[in-house]
Amino acid sequence: MKKTVYTVIVALLCLCVIIYGINVYGDFNGGAGTDVEITIPEGANGAEILDILESNGIVDHPLVFRLYASSTGLTSKYRSGSFTVNTGYSYKQILETLTGDPNSNSDEIKITIPEGFEVEQIAAAMEKAGVCSKADFLAAASRTDYDFEFLKDVDFSSRKYALEGYLFPETYTFKKGVTAKEVVVTMLSTFEKVISKYDVAHIDKTVILASIIEREALGDEDRHLVSSVFHNRLNGKGGLTKLQSCATVQYILGERKDVLSEADTRIDSPYNTYMYEGLPIGPIANPGEASIEAALNPDETDYLYFGVNKEGKHTFSKTYEEHLTATR
Repeated sequence: MKKTVYTVIVALLCLCVIIYGINVYGDFNGGAGTDVEITIPEGANGAEILDILESNGIVDHPLVFRLYASSTGLTSKYRSGSFTVNTGYSYKQILETLTGDPNSNSDEIKITIPEGFEVEQIAAAMEKAGVCSKADFLAAASRTDYDFEFLKDVDFSSRKYALEGYLFPETYTFKKGVTAKEVVVTMLSTFEKVISKYDVAHIDKTVILASIIEREALGDEDRHLVSSVFHNRLNGKGGLTKLQSCATVQYILGERKDVLSEADTRIDSPYNTYMYEGLPIGPIANPGEASIEAALNPDETDYLYFGVNKEGKHTFSKTYEEHLTATR
């Protein structure tokens, strides 16, 4: 027992020495290396971030890094987004890269907007990154006077935010001091480049449907199947003409409820696809290219329903009875 206690004490002392060395000298894991691009997802915790660092060859001693990171008190300040981290960085440099001000020594600000973000989420992300204020971005995203051909036939009336759906999710680099209007123009220009790849008869309808697919699909594996269900309903197959998308109601509510109440589905809103037939009045998120492509090219199926099964994946069904059985 005494030997075990002694061993533990020695190990802890060694770790304390290592952590002290990192804090003072910052040279643990240092040396020549190569730059690696990593992405930290929104909401990732310390353990998930450590897995990303280890799997990319940036951290060789995860236990030491975890203890060092905990000793600094910075683990609650991890940022999401894309980062360039050198495999030769010291642990101190790695932590500073992932938690510090990424733009402190630069005239540029790099920010990643994930697929499916709503205008309000983008605005919050812009403010957090120091690009522009949330209020300024929301005001810019509500304007309708941008000179883009794809916006000319859009009916902006009754929409929550005029440009919802058209602010293309991507990694952007902006100059410090950029205006919110300039940011929006950049995002609209990116959308224009993407949509120009496709032969689209009705861009606004495509974007609206793509935004629903973005929010409903569980990944690339089922985007085209989800699209097929909505296309079948839009075409009145099986006598169904309402999309009944939970995501459209969540957009109205402004929150992600796992289960909607009956009262939720009866909210009188032009975005509510439980109440009204066809597409909602406007997009409910800003879709990525994969969802736009899926909206244009649905799988050919007879599916009219989909829902999450016990394995956490979507099951697609032709009848309501099959749907109930599959999602119980």
